[in-house]
Amino acid sequence: MSNKSNKFHHLIIHTMYGNKKKTLREISKNPENMTEEERKDMAELFASLKEVGKACEPYDIKTIRKNTVNTLSKRFYQEHFIMSAVLESFFVKNEISFKELNETIVNYIPKEFTWNISVAQINLIISKMIRLGLVEPIETDNKYAPNFKITDDGVKAYQAHTFQSLATSSFFNYQTYRMSILMMIVTIISVLVAILSIIVTIYVTNK
Repeated sequence: MSNKSNKFHHLIIHTMYGNKKKTLREISKNPENMTEEERKDMAELFASLKEVGKACEPYDIKTIRKNTVNTLSKRFYQEHFIMSAVLESFFVKNEISFKELNETIVNYIPKEFTWNISVAQINLIISKMIRLGLVEPIETDNKYAPNFKITDDGVKAYQAHTFQSLATSSFFNYQTYRMSILMMIVTIISVLVAILSIIVTIYVTNK
């Protein structure tokens, strides 16, 4: 081999093996032998991992409520119906007491709501309407019983029948879901009856 070829061969060997970087396993076994370049690479790696952790934080979610189609459709149905009732309570006057508001809600909603929804849920829905700027609480001598006033946005929502329409569509969706479950049960029973009829027929025929 010529001198020129020999030098070229050594250059290839040096390029392939002389500058080869250690693996993480090799570095972890002998961390004291890390080069400055390897220390810099490790620092960049840890920084990248830290950024990945920050990027994943919004997705670290703990599920508290186990929602089902039934619970969701029922909840939206109840929520929109009560929101509609709250706006309906301001039909006669723009400011009412907490008692008048509760009386309207109780007399407006279906009977089953009285047993299927708690006072805390109703108060939560009223609080949501306050946050949305549809109604406004007004302090009274009794801090547990404020008065309520409908806002301009609340009047617009009432005039547009926004929550009345949502309550109607939610009611329809909820009833449709209940009917679909009922029909599925009826279908299963029909299939079972048909299977039993076939079994009885075969038994009687072969007897």
